[in-house]
Amino acid sequence: MLRYGLSAIALALGMVAFGSAAETPAPAPRLKAEFFVRDAFMSPPQVSPDGTRLAWIRGDHLVIFDLEEETEKQVAGTDSLESVQWINNDYLIVYLKSEERQNNTFVSELQYSPLVVSRDGQFLRVLFERDGKKLTATDLKPIIRFIDGPKPYVITMGGNNTYTTDVATGKTKVGPRLMEGQVYSFDREGRERVSAEVIDGKISYGISSILFRYKATPGGKTQSLRLPEQDNIYYTDYDYAEFENAIYWSQFDYGKSESAIYRFDMTTGEKTVVRTGPEKELSLAFDREGRVVGIATLTDRVRTQWTDPYRLKLTAAVEKIFPKATVTITDITSDGKHVVLLVSAPEEPDAYYYYSQEYKDLSQVGVNYPELLGKPLGNMTYITYKARDGLEIPAYVTKRADTPAGAPLIVMPHGGPAARDLYGFDPLA
Repeated sequence: MLRYGLSAIALALGMVAFGSAAETPAPAPRLKAEFFVRDAFMSPPQVSPDGTRLAWIRGDHLVIFDLEEETEKQVAGTDSLESVQWINNDYLIVYLKSEERQNNTFVSELQYSPLVVSRDGQFLRVLFERDGKKLTATDLKPIIRFIDGPKPYVITMGGNNTYTTDVATGKTKVGPRLMEGQVYSFDREGRERVSAEVIDGKISYGISSILFRYKATPGGKTQSLRLPEQDNIYYTDYDYAEFENAIYWSQFDYGKSESAIYRFDMTTGEKTVVRTGPEKELSLAFDREGRVVGIATLTDRVRTQWTDPYRLKLTAAVEKIFPKATVTITDITSDGKHVVLLVSAPEEPDAYYYYSQEYKDLSQVGVNYPELLGKPLGNMTYITYKARDGLEIPAYVTKRADTPAGAPLIVMPHGGPAARDLYGFDPLA
């Protein structure tokens, strides 16, 4: 991995900053269409809970990097490999791409069973395969959560029932019945705590009403909290915060052009306002234990206002190295000693970095679209313009540095009003 010491930021700026001084541009090489019309080259790297290994998909291989030995193991697969998830320090799950991903508002249906792989890259089993029998459609149930422990297992749902499947053996048991709802949140001990029944309505980019059912204590009585339909208001996001025993949600008042985040204490029943602001979208960032560590806002770009001092200091240091980029923490261990960050800017393909708190250094793990490194990609500018009825519409204008004056404008409208682009590298731009 390519390594940069954060203690030598001035040197790193000269080496890798997106915003370094420009030299006289050489003639632009011809870019091939196939550079842009494929899936990302690598999945977001995931760090094991103990911080000893990184794992990710690179092309058609599973890659496991031993951070202590600084050795890499590649396991050949197919182009159907999509992403990875550590269950604990011994097992990781490899997800496969669906030929036609079926999504609705609430769950993503699995077309193929994930694979179980050991920490050393040994294929162990197909997760939902039972006793060597061929998988059927009924075996592919939506995953609610993986639960760590001496015998880690996965909780799935089918109808109103839950099922638990042993990760190592595939042994499946019928679990407790679910509370009524459509989306379910379980705690780290595998106990259902919150369900949400979402009522979509008049607006395609928000939720008209939400009915939460919750248990203030594990195994306690089921209680309810309704977010009613209100004029000019739609709900945009919600989360269960396990560490705080609380439910959070965000809403937008399009009459006032104001967003708000609310917190509901499941123990006391108290509702409080956490944050209000002019941003259309507000959401919360949580750590692995369910603590709130930041508030994400979406205006011209996604920005996270970290309430956790460590995350704030770390991202600020990395942003000094990459002043034009958006820096996002994509994975972090519970103790904060091992961090994976995504660095994204329009002028360079997305890159993932690993930060070691012990060694105070930043190492590049890999780059998406590596064939575009050093190519003259476009610079992205955020603008707004007014429609005929006076409505102000946000947009991005992307131009290469060598774009001549009077070049034709290509407009790419797309689904809305919920869909929008984000500041950063975009292969279509």
